[in-house]
Amino acid sequence: MIVVRIVGGLGNQLFMYATGRALALRCKTELLLDTRSGASADSFFRRHFGLHDFTIEARHAVGNEIWYLPLLSSPTLGWITRQILKAMSDQLPWRSQSYLCERDPCMLDERLFQQRIGDTLYLDGYWQDERYFIDAEATVRSDLRLTQTHDADLSHLAQDIRSCNSVSVHARRLHQVPSTVNQPDPSVSSLPIEYYQWAIQRIASRVRNPTFYCFSDEPGWLQKHLECRYPVHFPVAGRSSEDGFGDFWLMRQCRHHILANSTFSWWSAWLADSPDKIVICPDLRKWNQITATPPSWEVAPP
Repeated sequence: MIVVRIVGGLGNQLFMYATGRALALRCKTELLLDTRSGASADSFFRRHFGLHDFTIEARHAVGNEIWYLPLLSSPTLGWITRQILKAMSDQLPWRSQSYLCERDPCMLDERLFQQRIGDTLYLDGYWQDERYFIDAEATVRSDLRLTQTHDADLSHLAQDIRSCNSVSVHARRLHQVPSTVNQPDPSVSSLPIEYYQWAIQRIASRVRNPTFYCFSDEPGWLQKHLECRYPVHFPVAGRSSEDGFGDFWLMRQCRHHILANSTFSWWSAWLADSPDKIVICPDLRKWNQITATPPSWEVAPP
């Protein structure tokens, strides 16, 4: 079996699931999700398992399927146990390793394309590159259909979005991070407003009569700073949906997309059905997010 450690926000979890699902298909084995050691132990961002709202094909690992289960009550002991397991596994030829830890989040790990499963393989990493699962694209897209029933407000908004040349604009501000926390890591920094101004003009030069729908964990920031001479909307219906699934679903309804340095908006664009979609994103490698951008997407200049 393959056990994937689930940690981080929704976009992170989607990459982990998609990578594990594709590997399980290639190896013709079962996929399990470790939701105990990561998502349920995220006391800093208070994130938790979010894939239950999708039609995924995997079950939760339980009991001795999670090797360090007795230590989960202590985050420190759990971390120590994982380090021991990694060190022991690293002494083996990589094809025989049972604990595969991502070597460098900014580089493609070729081991996943040549891995053979003996008994159990535990995957620990972010795996943020569509090349890990592009061979199973149809299956991944089918698995990641949302199961939630949308209320009348969301349905009406989605109808409006689909009726025009809609463009989703996503800004990640991370207002939930305590103000006392120093944030030198670019992966938790926000994009400047100049990026959004450039992206809007770029879309407007290629799309006739665009209408922009802005989504953010801090929409007031966009409303205050964004200058746009085209129709702009700030949907609020999605705010009431737990974990932003309303926003995620509405963003997927848009025809075109302006991404934040965020795996949340990456997935909303990747899963969007519009065949002629234009997707503009920042250089996600610079922001320690994604190792590669789909070739049809346009990367904004530095």
